[in-house]
Amino acid sequence: MRILLAFTEEEIERLFLTYKRNPKNYQKIKDRVVGEGSKMMFKKEMRGRYIFAGAVTIISLISSVYSIVAQHWGSLAAIWIVWFGAILISMGWFAVSYKNAYSVLAKNEDFFKAFEAKAKQCESLVDFKILQNTTA
Repeated sequence: MRILLAFTEEEIERLFLTYKRNPKNYQKIKDRVVGEGSKMMFKKEMRGRYIFAGAVTIISLISSVYSIVAQHWGSLAAIWIVWFGAILISMGWFAVSYKNAYSVLAKNEDFFKAFEAKAKQCESLVDFKILQNTTA
């Protein structure tokens, strides 16, 4: 699940100190939010959605076999109408979720770009606070 970054001033100051004093930890934080860590999480979420769609299809197929053997043609039609509705709703949900995930990821990347641009200009926390307050 994507999380839109909403840091408090205090957390941004701590992030600045991490950026200056411990670049390795800062990079881990950044990777988890906008790097490979977030992309891996996104792929896992998408895989789960495809498994859900596959499970609905398999259940529909198994139910269809029973309807065909029992020659309940109305049940067969109902099963596939329900399947179509479920897949249609799921695909709509997938599309909205996919679009939202990328917009959140883009906003998070923008935050890190702006943060790093400000942090590169400053040598101390006091300078960063002043720059943060004048540009915010």
